[in-house]
Amino acid sequence: MKKNVLMNFLGKMADLISSKLKEQIKTYELELEKKKLETLVDNMDKAIVSIDVNGKIDKYNAKFREIFKLKEDVYNKNIFKILDFISEPSIDNFKRDKLCSFSYKKEGYTLKGIYNINKIVLKDDLKGYVIDFIDKKDAIKTYNKINKDYKITLENIIGESQEIKQVKKEALIASKSSSTVLITGESGTGKELFARAIHNHSKRSENPFVAVNCAAIPDNLLESELFGYEEGAFTGARKGGKLGMFELAHKGSIFLDEIGDMSLHLQSKLLRVLQEKELNKIGAKSNVFIDVRIIAATNKNLEDMIKKRTFREDLYYRLNVIPIKLPSLRERKSDIPLLIDYMVKEYSEKLNKSVSGVDNNVLDAMLSYKWPGNIRELQNLVEYSVNMSYSSIISLDVIPKKIRTIKHEEVIREDDSIRTLDELEKHEIIKALLKYKDYKKDKELAAKALGISRATLYRKLEKYNIVIK
Repeated sequence: MKKNVLMNFLGKMADLISSKLKEQIKTYELELEKKKLETLVDNMDKAIVSIDVNGKIDKYNAKFREIFKLKEDVYNKNIFKILDFISEPSIDNFKRDKLCSFSYKKEGYTLKGIYNINKIVLKDDLKGYVIDFIDKKDAIKTYNKINKDYKITLENIIGESQEIKQVKKEALIASKSSSTVLITGESGTGKELFARAIHNHSKRSENPFVAVNCAAIPDNLLESELFGYEEGAFTGARKGGKLGMFELAHKGSIFLDEIGDMSLHLQSKLLRVLQEKELNKIGAKSNVFIDVRIIAATNKNLEDMIKKRTFREDLYYRLNVIPIKLPSLRERKSDIPLLIDYMVKEYSEKLNKSVSGVDNNVLDAMLSYKWPGNIRELQNLVEYSVNMSYSSIISLDVIPKKIRTIKHEEVIREDDSIRTLDELEKHEIIKALLKYKDYKKDKELAAKALGISRATLYRKLEKYNIVIK
């Protein structure tokens, strides 16, 4: 009897100890999960805060205190008093209040960005909100990093002609400087591509690259886009004001495309930015210091515009510190086979086609054409031809009529530049190598087609520094 009572007691004690151990394990696991979540939230790039329905702060991460320069603990404090730009979201108009821009100022420190509010709902009952904040400058930097153009370097720019090699050399030298660059050249020659490459080779590469097309934005809007404005600067001004492109590009580079289309009024404001390194925002009481590298571009003759008094001479000399002139496609025709080869592969993959190249007649026609639209026009034609092609090789009947019907006399009349014998030889070698590049004995076949020995071909490849990938 006593033995049974003892066994029963021991059994109950064992169950109690087991449940306590399970409880402790469960508590430890919950604390571990809590710690994991806290560490995860603290290591996020966004500033995050959690509040109850009355605005009382119950959770926040390290980034929240960092970007708002909050030295003391803000637990249990009201967010609407700490951040006066946030209004308590109304239940009826939650979508309207969900995403807003903000401007925060504290002891000379200014932060502008965007905040996003999300509801915390448990069993259809609203328990509070989670708010995340994004700094606009960080957003631009992040966009540049995920944008494929962010990776553009001078090595990525296709071309082996002497003309393009010289431009690449000048661009690399320019990237090591902080002086202003003026890129000139016809439309479609790749001015923005070179501007991005210069930025990506520079010490500013980890900071924003902001591109602005001065011709695409109406003059009355361009001023606020470039220089920004303060809250209440004019009727309809956004609450919190607006960061201008120059502020977004702080510590980075700003690319001013089609600078020749900028009005004289804005030219004078730009000149001040270049001279004083400070910005006069619309409606601002004081100027803002900025550190921005300016890369400008135009397809217009600015010197002619100076004579006609449509472009400021003093601004021209400020912009034209490092001039880079891009060659037109007709000035670098030996690069056309390489460009076609790259574009055919790119569009074939993009359009899910099995096109691998162009036949010799197509290549001859393309080399005879004058390309007024330059590389942009070549891209357009290759994309069209890949779309229309019904076989693996683009044939003459696929390409647009204006390209295939060009006459010999027109070629001589339209392209009066005379290429050297070395340039012609280099071009034919590249053409032969591209034709046989997918064959096992590509060099042997290319040499045979050119009427030279394989040893002579290798000497020519070394002489002209030709590399076919």
